[in-house]
Amino acid sequence: MGKNKDKKKKGLGMEKTLAKTEKKAQKNMKKELKEIGEEDIEKIIENFAKKEAELNQVKEIQLPEGQFPSRRGGATFNLSPEREELILFGGDYFDGTKVFMYNDLFIYSIKKNQWTQIKAPNAPPPRIFHQSVYVSRNAGELWVFGGEFSSPSQSQFYHYNDLWMFSFQTKTWTKIVCPNNPSPRSGHRMVVFKKHIILFGGYYDNLRNCKFYNDTYLFNLENNQWEDVKFTASNDPPSPRSACQMSVCAKNNSVVLYGGFSKEKLKKDREKGIVHSDMYVLTCDIKKADKGEWCWKRAKQNGAKPSERIGFSMIPLNDDTALLFGGVFDQDDLDVDEEEESNSSFYNDLYKLDLCSFKWTNLSLRGKREIKSKKSQKVETEASMEMDEKDENSEDEDSDVNMEDLSLKKDDVFTLTYENRPKKIDDVEVVAKEEKKIFMPHPRRSAYLQFFKANLYLYGGKFEDANDKEFTFNDMYCLNMKKMDEWKTLYEDKDINDELRKQVDDSSDEENGDEEESDDDEELEIDAPIVEDDETLNDYFDRTEDVWITEAQKEFPNEKSKKILKKMALELCKMFWDNCK
Repeated sequence: MGKNKDKKKKGLGMEKTLAKTEKKAQKNMKKELKEIGEEDIEKIIENFAKKEAELNQVKEIQLPEGQFPSRRGGATFNLSPEREELILFGGDYFDGTKVFMYNDLFIYSIKKNQWTQIKAPNAPPPRIFHQSVYVSRNAGELWVFGGEFSSPSQSQFYHYNDLWMFSFQTKTWTKIVCPNNPSPRSGHRMVVFKKHIILFGGYYDNLRNCKFYNDTYLFNLENNQWEDVKFTASNDPPSPRSACQMSVCAKNNSVVLYGGFSKEKLKKDREKGIVHSDMYVLTCDIKKADKGEWCWKRAKQNGAKPSERIGFSMIPLNDDTALLFGGVFDQDDLDVDEEEESNSSFYNDLYKLDLCSFKWTNLSLRGKREIKSKKSQKVETEASMEMDEKDENSEDEDSDVNMEDLSLKKDDVFTLTYENRPKKIDDVEVVAKEEKKIFMPHPRRSAYLQFFKANLYLYGGKFEDANDKEFTFNDMYCLNMKKMDEWKTLYEDKDINDELRKQVDDSSDEENGDEEESDDDEELEIDAPIVEDDETLNDYFDRTEDVWITEAQKEFPNEKSKKILKKMALELCKMFWDNCK
């Protein structure tokens, strides 16, 4: 009895301690807010609601030709196939000083290539990292759940668990109030599956505590109620995460989940980011009375898998295929110290996923075909034959010329061999067909992506340069998935693109200068452990970090900075890991 009493007292003591800690944190927060002149976050949201209440009629504002919505991240981008429109809702923008939150609704007409803003009464409060889905009934409905609100100083965050519906028939917003709502969250994912909206995962973060979820919810679109989800005994759900992507496979009556991000707590109040690259399938076994049991199962991927990344975009192309674009792999996800320099790799590549076989395919653009007259083709053929004859005659003379080469061996020894081109190229006959320059949008993460009538639409996204400067794109592109030739620019973000091009040019000049100063032959041999099956880059680097740090020290013996050595070690490790995969 005495022991039980002690346990109860200990439990009560812990609760009191937590309550005191929370009360002290709130007191400190109020003091900080007073110093910066910012209201409590709930008061800020309340003021937004009052302002919305003043609007008593619908306004449709057509943006001038060539004008797009303001820059923003964290919004949602949905397709209305029957209306042939793209729908943009919410988002935020950070100008370097403060955050601007949005709750505006924009409609993009695919036919007219023009945006229209719809201002309707009783709109949801501003938010980011929410989710929305489009339902094709009653002239179209947009359903929005959750997300978060940030104060202008980013010192306060508020997570929503509200559900809203916008009717395109009446041009009105309706807040759906019903029991058993999911808890407040951001970064979750939603899809429409038959008569349900399926919601999975997300996170909650109030700057003091952060929690990731792996729960699954069903919202019945026929009675507007959240339903209890019954799982089979063999249910094997994904681990808690946010920012994954879900695609409906109509052919197999399933939902495929891929990737995501979460954090793991370490000692001394430190956290480690985890990049997920696994895949799961959700299916429903219909029982009697139209009630089903749901089951998550892990899927075995095959083919040319994308490299590890977060912030990628993914949308279904048809009943059994999905498309992945872009994303970012951040060195910080490997638990690099926060004060160290950022080393992020951004992507603009395309991957196709078979939602039935889980096979990945890397897609390459062909470039535009050049149509030439028979006369010009004849002239080129004759010129080519003459050059071939010259090559045969000069082959022996030029056999001692070293051309650039890179060799990688897939065994215990990882060999990189670099040989520079000759500085004087006038003495060598070079015959090479100039590679086609195929235009691609700048690499980015968190881009908005949709597919309609064989065309892929890409809008916005974010990018950070080597100095951690963040760029929020406001451009738009279109790619014909049948031709697969090149991206067509619908709207160019000229200011950002010019700045980024200048950075690339400056970087190329520096690299060329380094190449001229380098030795003629450099050979690097590394005795590295073999990459195990299904081992991620994160896990492999964690297991073999000492090997790569040692090799980096050998290559750069005069380098004293630990952060630079770790960066170089990661680069070597990534090259080896990519090659083995």
